[in-house]
Amino acid sequence: MSNAPVIHLRPRQQESAAPVLLTIKEAAARIRVGRRTMERWIARGTVPHVRLDGDRMVRIPVALLDEWWRQRLEGGTQ
Repeated sequence: MSNAPVIHLRPRQQESAAPVLLTIKEAAARIRVGRRTMERWIARGTVPHVRLDGDRMVRIPVALLDEWWRQRLEGGTQ
């Protein structure tokens, strides 16, 4: 029998396949703009978003928001 130490590994947590969705307020806070600014961008179709519950609810996928904002900052427009 070996005297090698026993290493216990934890199983990897499964990553969620569902995207993280933010409310308008959360998305605005994430990129540090006002809620009304975010609402205007959504109304213009500028910010990537999804409409749920018969278009009554707007949610912004965090990954798409982050990528959109990064591209906007790199392009020099805010």
